[in-house]
Amino acid sequence: MSLIPAILSSSPTQVRTLIAENRNCLSEITRATPETFHIPTECETDAYKFLGAYFGQISPLMVAIGKGEEGIGGDVCKAHCSNNKDASRRASEKEGQADSVIKTPGTYEAGIL
Repeated sequence: MSLIPAILSSSPTQVRTLIAENRNCLSEITRATPETFHIPTECETDAYKFLGAYFGQISPLMVAIGKGEEGIGGDVCKAHCSNNKDASRRASEKEGQADSVIKTPGTYEAGIL
């Protein structure tokens, strides 16, 4: 099962399991449909004003928000943040900058930036 159907089934345990097994599922996208993304009537005006009138492809986070699944949305956000932190750490290690540190606040070693 992919991540988006798990979110649509409102199963936080299944979502966490899928993310733990394969972090690449966070990059899934789907087409916005009434089943995957719904804006409550009282929010439609603001949504059109700030988000636009048309939604094309949406991410798992947008599906969770559209379904009103705040807990699942939080899990997806945490997984994205840890993915970005891990990728940043791996990239700096790969470039030999893992030992480059901030010496004092606001002062960086040469070559980091």
